[in-house]
Amino acid sequence: MPKEIRPQSGPQTIAMSSAADILIYGGAAGAGKSWFLVCEPLRHISNPRFKAAIVRQYSSQIFDQGGLWDEATDWYPQFGGEGFTQRGVWKFPSGAEIQFRHCEDEKALNKWQGTQRSSGSADEAAVQHRLFSNATQ
Repeated sequence: MPKEIRPQSGPQTIAMSSAADILIYGGAAGAGKSWFLVCEPLRHISNPRFKAAIVRQYSSQIFDQGGLWDEATDWYPQFGGEGFTQRGVWKFPSGAEIQFRHCEDEKALNKWQGTQRSSGSADEAAVQHRLFSNATQ
């Protein structure tokens, strides 16, 4: 039985209830931004066509101890998610996928040219700027 996922009151609650296409959520370390990035896509995993990308600047910020992959490992298996670390992908019984990627520079961003995602989230302003600039061109 999955644990109940509930945001902290304040910015997490506001962000989780937003219907915005583009959401900017800032704050100091410990404000819950990483939790939001990992848990928000869970709202859509019943859709077999759902494909999300969660992006950090460096792969170490995803896969090192205490990174986003560890945060996902705390939650995703409870919802039937199976993690494939080498590919940086979590797959769910419906067929939905959540990918973890790094975007260190323009070269890394160009590898994504033409790919389709239902959702894209970035955990840093520099990465957000790259992704948003690319998405609006």
